[in-house]
Amino acid sequence: MQPRMNKRLRLKAVLLGASLVLSVIALEGGLQIYHRLKKGTWFNAGNRAFEVGYTKPVSDRRRYSLRENYHDEKIGLHIDADGFRCNARQNRGEKVLVALGDSVPFGAGVADGDTYPSKLNDLIAQKLPESRLSVLNAGVPSYNIRQSLDRLGMEARKKISGKIILATMQAANDISLLTHYRENWSPEVTWADVRFPAGPVRASTILGQKISDLREKRRKHDFENHQKFSDASLIANLKSVLVEGQVEARRLGIRILLLPIDPFYYQLSHQDKNPKLPGWKDYQNYVKLWGDTIENVNRTLEQAALDSRGTFVFFDSRRIMDSQDRSKAYIDFIHLSPWGAQMIAEHLLSFIIENHLLDI
Repeated sequence: MQPRMNKRLRLKAVLLGASLVLSVIALEGGLQIYHRLKKGTWFNAGNRAFEVGYTKPVSDRRRYSLRENYHDEKIGLHIDADGFRCNARQNRGEKVLVALGDSVPFGAGVADGDTYPSKLNDLIAQKLPESRLSVLNAGVPSYNIRQSLDRLGMEARKKISGKIILATMQAANDISLLTHYRENWSPEVTWADVRFPAGPVRASTILGQKISDLREKRRKHDFENHQKFSDASLIANLKSVLVEGQVEARRLGIRILLLPIDPFYYQLSHQDKNPKLPGWKDYQNYVKLWGDTIENVNRTLEQAALDSRGTFVFFDSRRIMDSQDRSKAYIDFIHLSPWGAQMIAEHLLSFIIENHLLDI
């Protein structure tokens, strides 16, 4: 009697184990199909931002770019078939202004229509319809200046039919890369290795989720590991990159508007207002960490414009924002609110018109 009972128990255990395995496989398959339908790619927690989100790996030195046809209705994010963030008004003119850079022109934290390239596109359509000019948002979060210039030649110039006559460019990630990597910094480093860590994790297991959570905590810890570091090599590299950019701009027959790194605080005037800004308490340590290097980078950009004989033009957004209520213009340390984006777009268009930058 006892052996027969043991045999039945073993059989039940085998059947239970088999059903659990089949359940896990079914769950895995269901999650993969759901993710494929929702995101357009199979789930792989390694390279998280590449496989789950609006970026993808590329084989050139940029390391990553935007994923074509990515949509997130919840946050109002749409990337078109060419891999560029959409504007509220999806017009493509015969002439194109390309907005290059990082998450600031991309518009991190706001919907498509609330980025400054989108607002600039609307203003041009309203005030200069005869110009047949549209604005292409070519910003990619976490890009440095070299990556931004590469995007102009590798993607924007090849994928759009309109004639590029003008570009804007800004990037703050050169500085944060320096203070993160420090003695290991080089012109080739990007945020790919830190923000997009490698190593596959299965989607459907509790253990896998725990590992994924731990990796995310480690990633955040690594990302916050900034220390002040000499910016001499960064400035030297920036000058070299700008020379390359000047050569490329002349080859393409375009001008590039250089925008300064312009965080949330008053910089050139009204600095006494800084302690009263809502974010000052939270971000003042970053101001101490990056403030001097931000000034050095901005001076380098301004000098590059003076030396370029018109190929580069320096558009000083700091003076504009210092004359405004900066507490309304930002959603965090550096990203623009919809109101701030509108301010930049309005003054940028006035600057372009007053300096005849469309007369090419």
